[in-house]
Amino acid sequence: MNAASHKSIQLFRVPFALTALFITVYTAITLLLLSRLSLWLDEIIDLLGTQKQSLVEVTKYAASNRGGTPIWYLTQALATRALGFSAFSARLPSCIASIAACWGFALLAKRIGARWPTLYVAAFALLPLQLRYALEGRPYAEALCLSVWATVVFLRLLERTTVLNGLLYALLIALGLYTQPYLIFVAAAHVLWALANPRVSAKARLFAVGALSVASVSFVPWLVYARQIWPDYPAPKIHTAIQIRDLFLLLRECLGGGYLLTLPVVAAILASVRAGVVRSSTKLLLVLMILLPIGCAVLVDQLFGYFVASRQVIFVLPSMVLLAGDGIEYIAFKMGGLVATGLTLLILTTSVVYDVGWFTRPREDWKAATTVLRQSVDSGACALLSPDLNAQIFLFFDPALFHRFSDASNISGCSQIAVADMPNSGEYSATIARQLTDAGFRQRRVIFAGEPTVTLVSRQ
Repeated sequence: MNAASHKSIQLFRVPFALTALFITVYTAITLLLLSRLSLWLDEIIDLLGTQKQSLVEVTKYAASNRGGTPIWYLTQALATRALGFSAFSARLPSCIASIAACWGFALLAKRIGARWPTLYVAAFALLPLQLRYALEGRPYAEALCLSVWATVVFLRLLERTTVLNGLLYALLIALGLYTQPYLIFVAAAHVLWALANPRVSAKARLFAVGALSVASVSFVPWLVYARQIWPDYPAPKIHTAIQIRDLFLLLRECLGGGYLLTLPVVAAILASVRAGVVRSSTKLLLVLMILLPIGCAVLVDQLFGYFVASRQVIFVLPSMVLLAGDGIEYIAFKMGGLVATGLTLLILTTSVVYDVGWFTRPREDWKAATTVLRQSVDSGACALLSPDLNAQIFLFFDPALFHRFSDASNISGCSQIAVADMPNSGEYSATIARQLTDAGFRQRRVIFAGEPTVTLVSRQ
């Protein structure tokens, strides 16, 4: 290796203390950004439950959603009760979980021998999928945090096989299951690797299996309780074949930055397979923590007729970054620091570009649409909703609208109507437009052009 390459590598070897500085800056920025975006539909649906009067009702609401679990709903409910309702308080648990995940990830990077831990943590924190859910009032940042710390404790359990570490590991798995059940696949990867690794002691294997078993059994009461509350939806259509397009979807979206981000990360991971600072046995664990959650998530979705979504495999992010970082270190030694620097900058820059795009693109604004509806009905108009738009969403922001909604079959007493619709619901829009035209209404103007759209029509 030439002197120039050696110098470039030395520039990357920053003290681990810089990681703390980065996480501190990350904390400040994320807290400032929490209220930047309006609440979107899925966040509001969760808030419909977490803003109920008692925590018992909150828990029941969580159980009413198929696959729903209570920890996220309860933490959000407690945050909004303690700080008062706002987008900031609704999203604060996710932000805190993301910060804690960064600290846990820093420990993982240090444990595998990363030479540039701050870059590892920066890459993890800036991943669009990670940052999105750090700033969104949904359970995925909490689940990611618990999976990171479960991995930290699992590795500690292998080194110091004590009852305390075993109980802590079981507790983290159980909390993860009660936050997002797919976390079970991460724990399964841990245990399978421990059972297959001859270097792991028999005692450690027993403790790992026991912890997973205890956590799984602890989740059974929730399944029994929730199953009694689930709505009687028709049985989902069973799919027996995994669609190739689902796998490409996950490849494109698993990091949140499209192929432009996924491909260089995968290239770095492939370089890691060749060599690097991470031991081969540890690499096998990281690979298993990628493949098992993805494969099992796709399989479960197919069995229950659910669509595949990248958020379901958010648990693979730490392993992907650790392997990619190891691959970049290998490239630095084999091909020179400039090549490694270029690949690192490509990954970080692509992440930042997607992050900025997430904050600058047009977004749903249900609160603003509700305000427009309220002003319209106060001016004498009727309010008419698309069948796809649940009145509860608008009532969440303005309960006084409860008695002001009309339906398309009962507009005889209306001279003006404010129609709330989604821009992509073309079939309904065409149908309601024909009904209103037949009733003598004509469009006057679009009074809110976001999502949803609010259009004012009146009789000729």
